[in-house]
Amino acid sequence: MLKHFDNWLVITAGVACLGLVLSAFFMSIDSACSPTSTEICRQWLAFQWETVLAGALGLLGGILAYNAATLSSKLLELKAAYRVCYECSLAIDDSHKILESTVQEILEKPQFSALILNRDLESVFALFPLPDKDVPSELWIRHAVVMRELQLTRATALTATKNIENIYNSDTAKSDLDRLSKAIKDFENSIEKWSTHATTFISKIY
Repeated sequence: MLKHFDNWLVITAGVACLGLVLSAFFMSIDSACSPTSTEICRQWLAFQWETVLAGALGLLGGILAYNAATLSSKLLELKAAYRVCYECSLAIDDSHKILESTVQEILEKPQFSALILNRDLESVFALFPLPDKDVPSELWIRHAVVMRELQLTRATALTATKNIENIYNSDTAKSDLDRLSKAIKDFENSIEKWSTHATTFISKIY
């Protein structure tokens, strides 16, 4: 059973017990004051403790409900973050291997730089899954930057393959790959941060 669910059960039971205890206590005061007519008893009997107690317990119940909803939303976000971190970590590992091979092949065959780059970036692009809607905005943004760099670099390389002058050389390809690698590295850093955060948070409530 979830630890946070156990905690909410304990808190809810505690609030219910507190309400019963206070009600019994105040009713006993009512009973003690009913046969008497002292000034203190008259003031007490005029005090609408039932309304005050009901309002206080209602307010406390609302706070508990809000906290439970907030926790549930946070849990959904971190579960989505953990899932995308795992999937994209695998994608990043594979993309590093592909891009290392790409650089080596471009150095060996500089005249085919555009063709090699376009071919390998298509493989890298297919590795990255689309994040869920509950994923934290930072991961969404980092993912979007990587996808944009992939698309821009692929578009540039694809255009070059159709250019008879073939001005897209190995230096240009390496420059584009450096920019892409930086975007992937930034995404990797965000993944490490959110993966640690999600693992720590989830481990505390399970």
